Amino acid sequence: AMLAMLADRGVKVVLEAETKRFISAEETVTVVTSQGEYAAEAVLVAIGRRPNVEALHLEAAGVQLTPRGFIQTDEYLRAAPNIWAMGDVAGSPQFTYVSLDDYRIVRDQILGEGQRTTKARLLLPTSVFTTPALSQVGMTETMAAASGRPYEVKRLQTVAIPKAKVLGETHGLLKAIVDTETGLILGATLFCPEAHELINLLKLAMDHQIPAEALRTQIFTHPTIAEALNDLFAPN
Repeated sequence: AMLAMLADRGVKVVLEAETKRFISAEETVTVVTSQGEYAAEAVLVAIGRRPNVEALHLEAAGVQLTPRGFIQTDEYLRAAPNIWAMGDVAGSPQFTYVSLDDYRIVRDQILGEGQRTTKARLLLPTSVFTTPALSQVGMTETMAAASGRPYEVKRLQTVAIPKAKVLGETHGLLKAIVDTETGLILGATLFCPEAHELINLLKLAMDHQIPAEALRTQIFTHPTIAEALNDLFAPN
């Protein structure tokens, strides 16, 4: 669906292209690949991130590093006695909202009851802020198939949502995985307007084991993207 949307907007995606070299000119850069040469005004190279801890001499404080160079912590984010690590440097999923939850865990160790841990963080919603956004939480269909659990796939094309038509953004689809024995939502992938907001509602339902049936019969305001959940979870 993402590829179809990009193609419709005139974006050419070249897959499985091995980058050979760059040829820089005064105003352009040519990328030489196994699939041909491409001239551009600029090239974005994304190769990931690593912790910047070399100058801290952490070993002097008894702090260990993981094989990838992150600070080694336990489920309470303790790196050593009276030392905690939070956020990207601790190897947490590299999202602002996960760093915020890391803070809650450490704060609970210092000022609270010390009950919060990373083990309670079972479901993490993610969003890629394309237009429309691509958001996901829980199992994908591939993961559900590998789990051996009985499940069904729920699908809804974005073009069927009245609010999407109002916004003029009808590309994409909504997809959810539902356990056929319990009726619980196992996961969802949303590629539609306001997916980055809607995914939080689905995470809340999953965290509190609210069945798909409850979302199918819920009364949502109109016109909103959220009311699409009525149709998404309708009987196949």
